[in-house]
Amino acid sequence: MKLVRYQTNGTPEYGILEDDWVYAIEGDVYAGDIGKARAVGGLETIRLLPPCEPKRIVSIGANYASRCTENGLRIPTKPGEGDKFYIDVRALAGPGDLIRLPEQEARVDFSGELAIVMRRVCEHVTAEEASAGILGYTIVHNAWAKGQPPAGVKGKGVRAYETFCPVGPCLVTDLDPASVAWRTRVNGVVRQDSNTSEMLFSAAEMVADISTTYTLRPGDLIQTGTACGVGPMSPGDVVEIEFEGIGVLRNRAVAGGAMEPVGLEKVQYGGRA
Repeated sequence: MKLVRYQTNGTPEYGILEDDWVYAIEGDVYAGDIGKARAVGGLETIRLLPPCEPKRIVSIGANYASRCTENGLRIPTKPGEGDKFYIDVRALAGPGDLIRLPEQEARVDFSGELAIVMRRVCEHVTAEEASAGILGYTIVHNAWAKGQPPAGVKGKGVRAYETFCPVGPCLVTDLDPASVAWRTRVNGVVRQDSNTSEMLFSAAEMVADISTTYTLRPGDLIQTGTACGVGPMSPGDVVEIEFEGIGVLRNRAVAGGAMEPVGLEKVQYGGRA
């Protein structure tokens, strides 16, 4: 099943997507007892929102060997060895939203990723238990600025800003994440071409690992890492991230003027948050 969030008359709602047509739902998305109700309209007439409402966004920094090699990182042999970051939810954006590039940043990179959306609370769970806690999967464009920050800019290393985390267009509840082909195109040119079968760790392994540090809650979003081919965006660039079985997440980059980072913190193990 494909789920979306959409907005009509200023009110966000969940819906079911079938053949480019959106239907209202009956029931609770996170309880799993939903059904299709009245037709709302075609995708061309509806503004889509991010398909989940996370309280927390966690980004896995090393989950493809090709990206580790490209970025000069040691390839982790088990979950927890690679970098993880907590991204402020103010970075969240939806399908078609503009990605604003801060004028003070010399470079902002694109990266396509599969994202996990949580169904239920997970805390200190095993990989086997983690699978039951997953609602489904969607696409995330994990944009980020990296390097020494400009004078007067808070933060260091990697920085996130508002609009840096577009998510969508839908959430698929019955997708098998083990082998999903995906591509990232910039202005129609393929820049990333990979498959989730190349991920070092499975979705369930990642959820279990993160649950040792964070309590994951319904709607929370986990970015599962990216493959090689990451590169910079410029104003006017159109980035399309396509995952088999999910669809295409399309966003355009624009000049954003002066902006303040919204928060991107490296996960520190040893305590819960």
